[in-house]
Amino acid sequence: MHEMSIVGNVVKAVVMYAEEEGVERVTGVTLTVGALHDVVDDLMERAFRFLARGTVAEGATLHMNKLALKVRCRNCHAVYEANVRVRDSLACPDCGNHEVDIVQGREFLIENIEVVQGA
Repeated sequence: MHEMSIVGNVVKAVVMYAEEEGVERVTGVTLTVGALHDVVDDLMERAFRFLARGTVAEGATLHMNKLALKVRCRNCHAVYEANVRVRDSLACPDCGNHEVDIVQGREFLIENIEVVQGA
């Protein structure tokens, strides 16, 4: 369950941001997560609730924008979605080539932190 270590880093970053900005409470965190991270939404949310306990992010909502894996064929340059769990999905639908470059799917960003500002 790699979600716990991933979310641990998110909570650390959110708490650090809150401390630097004088934030009273974090009410929500929005992540953009590429398919290559292969995270399970429910596990991410449970890990976030667990790791945020006792911090300014306790009770905050975790939102995730998931990005599909998109690849570009090295032969014909077609761009298409592939399934991270199915190797054959890397084959180009236009020419059948298996050599690709990743266009989208590696992303992992904290897009937004919703806060209640301290006095």
